[in-house]
Amino acid sequence: MSDEIIINYSEPTPETLIEVDVGVSYDAAPNQVKIAITAALADHAGIPTDREPEVLLVDFGASAVVCRIRVWTTDFGGDEQIRDRILSAVYYAFRRQSIEIPYPIQVEMHKEPGDGAAARAELLKDAIERVSIFEALTNEDREELSAGATPSLYASGELVVRQGEAGRSMFVVASGEVVVTLDPGDRVVARLAPGDFFGEMSLLTGAPRTANVRASADSQLIELTVDAFRRFVLANPAAVEQVGMAVARRAAELEQLRAEGAAAPQAEPPQNFLARVRRFLNLRSDHLGM
Repeated sequence: MSDEIIINYSEPTPETLIEVDVGVSYDAAPNQVKIAITAALADHAGIPTDREPEVLLVDFGASAVVCRIRVWTTDFGGDEQIRDRILSAVYYAFRRQSIEIPYPIQVEMHKEPGDGAAARAELLKDAIERVSIFEALTNEDREELSAGATPSLYASGELVVRQGEAGRSMFVVASGEVVVTLDPGDRVVARLAPGDFFGEMSLLTGAPRTANVRASADSQLIELTVDAFRRFVLANPAAVEQVGMAVARRAAELEQLRAEGAAAPQAEPPQNFLARVRRFLNLRSDHLGM
């Protein structure tokens, strides 16, 4: 033993530093990149955050700006697994926010123009057509609504929305699966598959998120924001009542199910709910042709 090097991992502190370098496009602002990485690490259950991770800009490389991610852990044998989780979380976060990880400059990429746009449009259209609260809309209306939606890819284990946080969008599950849990205790109350959706009350009224939603498999989600929905209803005045009534009925049904035999709470009258939606979307009578 006297001839071997002995490493004491518990001194001077029990923590071990893990560093991971990531290259990003010169088109991405450094602060935007740092915020995206920090948020991705904070929301991933498998990445230690007892000590706040650091994100440092360390080099202007030949084809990328290099950022160094520094994370501390006491799991000495799990460093490779933690590196994997860091890189995976960053990849998915960058993809959702359109932050490019550049290809090596010696690689030439050839792609037919328009192929990606057509596939994206078809994905959005198919997802919106499967949503029950949009059934009363015409095919043309649903196609127009889908044009304002955005696809986002979430990794297995990633948090999509957090209970209690402000919300201004709804999500449709295009592929994969998400699990819905309630605090305290992270109690599982639902699993949502392709065609299911969540967050419609946040979209229409700005209500805070009522549950945590986390991807339980790699999942493609379609997000429809308040701003996109408002632009749609301004051009399609009848849609706000059609969608609002469908959401009001769905909310009443969910309240009935939650009651589980007890006295169900009085559901909000549909007209009151519609008035609340119009106020939140800042829709005046002249906007709706009334």
